[in-house]
Amino acid sequence: MKTLLERNDDDAKFAVEHFCYWAARHAGSAVVAMGGLDAVAFTGGIGENAAPIRDRIMELLACFGDVPVHVIAADEEKQIARDALALIAEGR
Repeated sequence: MKTLLERNDDDAKFAVEHFCYWAARHAGSAVVAMGGLDAVAFTGGIGENAAPIRDRIMELLACFGDVPVHVIAADEEKQIARDALALIAEGR
């Protein structure tokens, strides 16, 4: 995504817009399934590091109202280690 955002050609713009559209479409489906939302949390590589992507997705989700947006640092490696240790402790 970083590479696409650094480019200024039509193909890169399309790819970014397509990604944001599908992310918003899936989020919108989840919002409807949950009956609404109180906030949106972004995490992981793109969620934490790509403000233009967060902004565009939130523009597409504006129909659900103005909600707080949170950027949550992810530490996937640490969580994987915790889960592995818990499984080892259980004897799995």
